[in-house]
Amino acid sequence: MIYIPIRSDKAADLSRAIYQLTRPPEVRDPKDVSCFYCAWIQHPTRPEVAVMVVPETETIPVHSVADGELLQTTLAAFVPNEITAEEANGLAAAIVANAGREIPVAAFVPPSWAPYVMDYETALADGWIPQPPTRP
Repeated sequence: MIYIPIRSDKAADLSRAIYQLTRPPEVRDPKDVSCFYCAWIQHPTRPEVAVMVVPETETIPVHSVADGELLQTTLAAFVPNEITAEEANGLAAAIVANAGREIPVAAFVPPSWAPYVMDYETALADGWIPQPPTRP
């Protein structure tokens, strides 16, 4: 798993935007109950920050009719403080260019966020994940 720090007020929005790439509204079944792609967790002592949890080797199947509009709108909330406009535009362009293909999760991590992406051990050490119980 990889853990991607993100503002807690945008974690659900970003997860929803990624899900919409896989199941755009025009092809979604009315019986679908999910609208989120991945989970997110709150840090126990830093409530303003959340982490999106995704499998490290995961690929995201971008539907052939996905336009990335919701993703671009969602990413706009991060410009200019968390990502650059160029990064947001690059991600949106990658969606259009890769419609109908699978994209590695890493492709959704803007370069400016890369230093903050954590593996399990780092997330555990930084307190994002509770320490596993020790056996007597």
